[in-house]
Amino acid sequence: MSANPQLKNGYTRISNGLLEAILKYKAPALHHKIIFTIIRFTYGYGRKETNLSVRAIARFVDAKSTSKISTALSDLINCKVVLVTAGSIGSRSRVLMLNKDYTSWKEFSRSSNTDVDNFKKVNATDHPVVNTNRSPRSEHIKENL
Repeated sequence: MSANPQLKNGYTRISNGLLEAILKYKAPALHHKIIFTIIRFTYGYGRKETNLSVRAIARFVDAKSTSKISTALSDLINCKVVLVTAGSIGSRSRVLMLNKDYTSWKEFSRSSNTDVDNFKKVNATDHPVVNTNRSPRSEHIKENL
């Protein structure tokens, strides 16, 4: 059986400018899958925003790991590609939308998923600092007396 998509069975309306900005946005494939999933569940239903959980996104893109989806979604939120218009409440998931102002999108980089402002506000006891200058075996060596 071959695929035979028809507009009469539904379509997603998106501006050419926004579509071109998404195609030019340099990010891993998983990030693009998340962007298109959000588009499908918003513009595909004639909405601007939608309740969408990490698990629902993972099912839609056929991903095995929700943690990778969660990390990639956080990247997109930190880069201002995806906006959170309402947080999760009880069993309801976050309300997400694509940021149509693609000129405000930040360039993706591996370190973009760290929010510097949040690190400044976090109490040091909440997230202990790990000393990376020590050798990994230094804690396991018994001193000779």
